[in-house]
Formats: sequence, C-alpha cells, structure tokens
Amino acid sequence: MTYLPRPRSQAHPQACRRRNSAAATALLLPPVFFLATLARVAYGQSGGDFPDATFRPTRGVYVPDGARAGEADATAVELNPGQLPLITAGTTTLVGNLWRAEAAMPGRGAALFLAAPVWGGGGVGLGVHGIAASGGGAVPGHGKFQLGYGVGGRRFGIGASWAHLFGGRVGGTDTFDAGVGWRPFGWVAGALVLEDFARPRLSAAADRLSRRWVSELALRPTGTDRLELSAAVLHVGGAPWSRVGTRLRLAARPGTAWRLFAEVELAPRRSDVLSSAFDSGTDWRTTVGFALDFDHGALLLAARRSFTPSGAGGENWGASAAWRSSTERNSSSTSSGRVARVKMEGTDSDREFLNLALLLRHAARDTTTAALLLNVQGTELGFGRIEELRDLIAEARGRGKKVIAYVTNASMRDTYLASACDRVVMHPAGGMTFAGLAHAVTFYKGAMDRLGVNVDLVRIAEFKGAMEPYVMTSQSDPVRQNRNALLDDVHARILSGIAAGRASALAGSGLSPKPSLALDVARLDELISVGTFTPDEAQRAGLVDAVRDDHEIEQYLRDFLGLGAIDVLDSDPAPLRSPRWSRSRVAVILLDGTISDGPSHHFPLGLGDVAGADTLVDALEECRRDPDIRAVVLRVNSPGGSAFSSDVIARAVSRVRAAGKPVVASMADVAASGGYYVSAPADVIFAEPSTTTGSIGIFGFKLDVARLLSMLSINVEVVRRGPHADQQAPYRPWTADERAMTERKIRHLYDLFVATVATGRKSRGVTPARVDEVGRGHVWTGAQARPLGLVDDFGGVIAAIDRAAALGAVPLTYRETPDLVILPRPNSTVLQRILGLPQANADGAPSPFPPSSLAEPVKSALRLAAPYLLGPGEGIDARLPFDLQIR
Repeated sequence: MTYLPRPRSQAHPQACRRRNSAAATALLLPPVFFLATLARVAYGQSGGDFPDATFRPTRGVYVPDGARAGEADATAVELNPGQLPLITAGTTTLVGNLWRAEAAMPGRGAALFLAAPVWGGGGVGLGVHGIAASGGGAVPGHGKFQLGYGVGGRRFGIGASWAHLFGGRVGGTDTFDAGVGWRPFGWVAGALVLEDFARPRLSAAADRLSRRWVSELALRPTGTDRLELSAAVLHVGGAPWSRVGTRLRLAARPGTAWRLFAEVELAPRRSDVLSSAFDSGTDWRTTVGFALDFDHGALLLAARRSFTPSGAGGENWGASAAWRSSTERNSSSTSSGRVARVKMEGTDSDREFLNLALLLRHAARDTTTAALLLNVQGTELGFGRIEELRDLIAEARGRGKKVIAYVTNASMRDTYLASACDRVVMHPAGGMTFAGLAHAVTFYKGAMDRLGVNVDLVRIAEFKGAMEPYVMTSQSDPVRQNRNALLDDVHARILSGIAAGRASALAGSGLSPKPSLALDVARLDELISVGTFTPDEAQRAGLVDAVRDDHEIEQYLRDFLGLGAIDVLDSDPAPLRSPRWSRSRVAVILLDGTISDGPSHHFPLGLGDVAGADTLVDALEECRRDPDIRAVVLRVNSPGGSAFSSDVIARAVSRVRAAGKPVVASMADVAASGGYYVSAPADVIFAEPSTTTGSIGIFGFKLDVARLLSMLSINVEVVRRGPHADQQAPYRPWTADERAMTERKIRHLYDLFVATVATGRKSRGVTPARVDEVGRGHVWTGAQARPLGLVDDFGGVIAAIDRAAALGAVPLTYRETPDLVILPRPNSTVLQRILGLPQANADGAPSPFPPSSLAEPVKSALRLAAPYLLGPGEGIDARLPFDLQIR
C-alpha cells in the first residue's frame, strides 16, 4: 500500500512588514514554548482525528502573508476571529492558490474575504471559499461559507466564527472557531485560536473531528512594520506533544512601497511516533514572496515548495497570489510623478478643515507626489485658518514640492492663500476682487424700539460689545477702537503676506521681475484702489502668473514642472494605515461653534455649529480614562457662548492635565471669550497671527417685551412666591435689586474667568491683575496676544499635533504624524461605518440648505440667539463682543 504524504500540523500564516535584527530570533523561542504550554493546559479532551492534522476539510484556502497575531485584515475571519475587533477600516482580500492535487500542501483553491469595524469596538467578517481537492484525496473539493464577529478594543479582541461546508462528500458540515488577539505593546502581539471547538462530525467519518489549538507570537523589534518575526505552534487534541507543528516567519520592508516575506512550516507525519518535530519524518514547506503596495491595496505574489521524507512523495512547487484592499490608504505607494489636486471649496466645518490640513501634511511628505494643484475658489475660511494653509504650503515647498494655485473668481482671502504658492493660474472667464477688507455690524435697537422690545444688559467690561447692536444704535468708542485695531493688524499682514509670496514666486522663476510686477505693500495699496481685475489685468498687475482654462492647465503643469507626462489625481482624504501596532495616540477634540449647555448640534442655513458642553466633557473624559491616549489637542474655533458651560469644559481640560496627559490648545479663526476660557488651562496655546482671541469678559441680558404685549393688548397675570421668582421672565424688566443680583453673578463669573486664565498662564508670568488689564472684553489678534502671554506659539492644528505628540512621547508614522483619534465622533450610520463614508454634517444628515441661504446680518443675529433656541439659557455669556466677519 502506498502512503500518501499528508503533511504536518500547520500553524497558519501571519502578517505585514519589517526591519533587520538577528538578535530578535532568539527572543522568539521562550515565548513560543510558553504559549504552547498554555495551549496544553487549556486542552482537555481527545478524540478521533482526521488522517492528517494539516489536511482538514474544515480549513479554508491557504493565505499568503496571513496573520493570526498582530496585523488584522479581512482574513481574520478564517485565521483568528479574535482579530476582527482590531481591524480599523473596511478591508477586502482575494486569494488564489495553484499547485498539484498530490502536493503535500493544503489550501488549494480561491477565497474572498470581507471585514469591517462596527458598533464601537466590534468587527465583522465574511469568507467564501472554493476549496480544490488536495493531498491526493485527503481533502475533497468543496465550498465553505463563514461568518465571524469579535469584540474588544485597540489592544485586545475576542471573537468566534461559524462556517458551513457545502458540496463534495463533506457538504452539510458546520463548524465553529474561537480566538483571541492581543497587542499589549507596540512591538509584541500574541494569539490563541481554538479551531473546530464543537468537534464536527464529517459525513463520511465515524468519529468527530478533534479540536485544533494554534498559538502565535509576533515581534516587531523596531516598533514598525520595517521588520517582523513570528513563530507559531499547532497541536491537535489527542495527539502526543511530540507532534507539535511549528511555523517561523520573517517579513521586512526594505522599500517604501514593497516588502518581502518568507516562512518555514514543519509538520510531523502521522505515520511515525516522532520524538522531535525536526526528525526525518517531518514535512517541510517553505514560502517566499513579496508584496507591492498601492494607494488602497497591495498585490502579493509567493512561491511555495513542499519537502517530504525520502520516498514519501508529495514534493512539489506551488504559487499563491492575493489582492488586499482597504478604505485606509497605505503609508507608501508605487505611483510616482503625480500631481495631487486639492479642492479647497466646501471646507466649512473644522472637522473638514482638519482633514484638509492632514491631507496637505501627508502630500508634503509623500515622495511620489511631484506637485500640488490647489483649486482655490469660494474659500469661506477665516484668515486664521487661511494662514494655517499658507504654513502647510510653505512646508510642502520647503520639501521640494511645487504648489500651483488655480483660481476662478478670486476674493481677497483667495488671493492671500494663493500668493503662498509657486504659481497662480486664473481661468479666462474668472476675475479678481482685490478691494481690501471690511467689517459691518447691523444694529437692531431702532427696530426693536418700534416693536416694543427692550434688552436689559449687564457686562464686564467696556470692550464687551456683543449685545451693543440690541441696546445701541452705533458702536461705543472702546469697541470701535478695538475693531479698527484688529482690522488694521489683519489688513497689514495680508498685504505683506501677498507681497512676500509674489516676490518669492518671481524669484523662484529665475526671472528678474519687471518694475510693473514688483509688488510691495505700497503697490498693493494702489491696486486695492482699483478694486476688481479681469484675468489679463490681474496678470499684468503681477497678481497671477498665467491665464488658462481647465483643459489647458495640465499642459501648463507639464511645462512648469519640466515633465513629459504627469498624472493629475484628486487628493485622497482617506486615513492612513498605521505602520505600528502601538496604540499610543493623540486625541484631537474639535470645539467648533458657539458654546452651549447640553449636546452638540448643527444648524442649517450657514448658522454654524453649537459646541455642547455635555458632548465635549464626555470627549475629554474619554481622553482622561483611555490609557492609549497620551496627549490631547483641543482644537477651538469658537466665539464663546455660555459662561457656565465654558467653565465646565475648562475644568474638564484641567482634569485631563491632572491625569498626566498634556493638552495643547490650537486656535483656529476665532478662539475668543469662552473660546479662550476653555483654552487657558492647556499646557501650550497655538494660534495664527490673524486668529481672533482674548475677549476675556462676561455679559448677561434678558428680553423685555412688556411694551410689545401692551401694544398687542396682551395681559400677563403672575402669581408668585418670592419677589424675584420671575426675574428672567420676558414680560417685565429687571428691578434695581435684580439688576444688582445679576451684576454680582456676572462679577463672580468674571472673577472665575480671570482666575482660570491666571492659573493656566501662571508659568508665563501672567497674574490675575494682568489678566484683568488685558481682559475687560478686549479682543486681540494672535500676533497681538503673543507678547501679552495669552498665546505661546504661532502655528495651526498640525503644529499643535506635533507638539502634543512630542509632549506625550507618541511615536510618529512614516509621514511624521502620530496615530490620531478625532473626537467627538460624528453620528454616522452603520453603512457609513462599514464603507468608511463621511457624513455631511455633525448630525449625520446632509443640510437641505446651502451655507449662503441667509444674508450675513440675519446670520449674525441668529448665531447669537441660536443656542437659546435649544432650551432654557441664563443669558449669561462669555462671547465675542461682535460677530467678526471680515470681508
């Protein structure tokens, strides 16, 4: 009788990418045998066994470069369902294997795997296999369908899967697997898998199939996928422990877009009683392959070879191929010489802006990107965030990237942004409005008097002019002076920035600028008096470099870059796959909009967002409790709001710091009044020179509609117990005593505000007296606030993330950005979670109205009142003294 070689006991594959260190191999052996001992202790039953531990019909196709421990992708449903909750994005894997049916290699056939994270800490997976006959009949041809689910977190997962076999002589069999995955540190991961734990009975077998235990340990000596070593042991219930199968694997990433992997599998044969897995009765299998990374996928090709004992037969060559795709981007790509097209319009929320900023940071560090083409049109960002983009453009240019701005109908802010680029190109049908800056305030006092509506106001102090449009017919002198100082500061900076940017562009061209094109601040002031320019006029004035339409821009880019062929691609906003198992992260908490009580909300009609204290405190508490979050960036884009809610959020920031986690505040366009209140406790405060900040002050108000009710012949009869029970009611004004009570409360809240700022800024030598001196509602730009000690450094959200990572000792990825978690999490649907789709706004539903649906004066009034439409408000605010919209 001829014995068919039926190889060993297989320990299934492992994952990913690595670097060189011979000493790490010695580190593998003790943990491997420790895991084997754990498996032996856990094992408690014996039973009948399939003729060979490797050729089991319940197992699916062989997965090249697969992983039971460490890296997690869609194949986890087959290899280790405990890895499913460790998956961070939707993934798909297609596998195909080809070798002779007589070869001593199981897993012939093809399979499709799908997996995605769902429901906070969970993961689901699906697999469909077409398994070809192998082992000369040891495994018949059949199909396999499987589903898996796991729960856990970023470090640990536990899961189970169900599989149904169909077709062939094993059809109708159901089996179950269970597993755990653990990544306790950034350089080590472990797994323990129990396969066929229900011991299914195959249709043609008298006994049930034995359980099979697999444990695996993976090490990344460098902490990244530059180098990975792994070892696994496999044991079948009822078999002697001398028959443990083993698998060793090495993977390395010598290049940015490709990696190599190799593995050796050893399986003792069933025909002998072996004292060692390395005796002559052992089947050997070797696999050598490489993987080539693309933006959202990787192609894997591998060669396999089986070796059997002399005379046993079954030696053969085989080939494996796999395609892996993910909703995450790879850290590197094979594409080269491409131009990344970045669209600036439609970036309204700060969450969208953060994605844009990260995209520009990654593009600056992407070696495959030759240039950036920025579509600059309809920019609604404030000048603070425009300066953030200018910083990122300067970084890209400093790293050798060419940056070209393409504008249509350019506003003053569009021109300010575009002037930071190497070249500015305008559409022939476009134009430019270069008319300077303006800031208008609409006063409602006269109309309210006609309507019989009065506003009672108490404020600290003279610069706190938020409610002046409702109690005055024109600005007070202190508020007017403050506003003019702000406008002068921003206007001068914009002109000097445009002049420097255009001079840099001309210098970069290698051409001596003509006198008519030499733009300095004086010349720009002259151009402002002209106001508007056609494309040709803007080019003659030196504000743009060329006039091209959409179809001509690509040829212009080829000529400018000196490349015969270029590939212009839209920028990819998908998150980057991390090359680390380390779960150390930086949290970015977005405080975007007017600060209010309760949860966060999004308003349509361009009214912006409400930053709810409940939502933000929950996010801060999550950061305080989560051991993986090592540092926090508090991103503030807010004019302030409720004084009480601002204090609550500021105290939550202090608790995060008290937990030993650094907090870095990043101010966007505006972080004033309550926006400054919540920033003050941070370790470091970043702002841009044109950021609007300060406004340390408080005001309180109530509506009095008594005259309106009288005009409408409406009578209000009140029964009360206590003279002030209805003091906030709108049908009467405050009494003198009630006004004094409100003034005392306002003073108390102002003193809390001052104390919070003084405590947070103490290391900068800022005292309570100094806070009051620069406070009193006075608004400052970032450039003015820095010498006052209110701001530490210039820079945007990316600079703040870099500083937070350094303070929290969070490791960086290839693109020099740490792993990030963005909070609060948007309310996306289940389908959006699975497919990785963004949602239109904070509540997960697209806004039915465009941002420009309302006129700006109406928006200004509603933005102030909007938070009070959500519920009862005290009317005591720490808010910007005017709705600063510079046009």
